Amino acid sequence: MASYRSKHVERFYELLKELEERVGGKRMLKDCDGHEGWPKGVYFFFEEGETRYGNPEDLRVVYVGTHGTKSGSPSTLWWRLTQHKNDVGRSGFRDHLAKALRNRSRNKGNPIPRHNHQTCVSRYIGQMPFLWVKAEDE
Repeated sequence: MASYRSKHVERFYELLKELEERVGGKRMLKDCDGHEGWPKGVYFFFEEGETRYGNPEDLRVVYVGTHGTKSGSPSTLWWRLTQHKNDVGRSGFRDHLAKALRNRSRNKGNPIPRHNHQTCVSRYIGQMPFLWVKAEDE
């Protein structure tokens, strides 16, 4: 019998599949720009090779973020995604990903040179599929 938690996880991924169908598929930051009418909202990043337990064909959500959802905030989701995509501003997501990529490259015996590291992080984030949902204040 499925646990209470696993039922909610399944429902979460069902909702993400519905969202994906509604918006025409996952996007990649490398293919996006600020002219797409980005709302305020919540976004979900996935990573190739990171799959759900028991569902190897489904990518697992590896990062969830929000932006511009605070009442009166003039910021949009694109502003925050730009911080993740480029080495500008402060991005905890970039920091975590940078550490993971650095560790992965060291474990493979091929460390990324420091001067090239942020470029690698930007390229990697740019290729990660993501979805978003509008979540504006009222």
